[in-house]
Amino acid sequence: MNTTIDIFSQSPDAYAKKIAQQVKKRRLEMRLTQAGLAKRADLPLATYRHFEQMGKISLQGLLQIAFVLNCLEDFNQLFFHREHSL
Repeated sequence: MNTTIDIFSQSPDAYAKKIAQQVKKRRLEMRLTQAGLAKRADLPLATYRHFEQMGKISLQGLLQIAFVLNCLEDFNQLFFHREHSL
């Protein structure tokens, strides 16, 4: 299953909601409730719920969630320098 997201075909809001959906899927795979994940990530439950619904959260909050879901290492690829060919 390909879980990559084509960022050029989506708005930033749509991309954020897709990330929130992927986080929710990972949370459910780990059998965590919203409250359980929010507590482990040291976030208010309302903040986490808002993230799952709207895709909006601070970068720090997203990093805390990624840490709990054992996905923090994925951020190493963000803005990774790539050679562009013309």
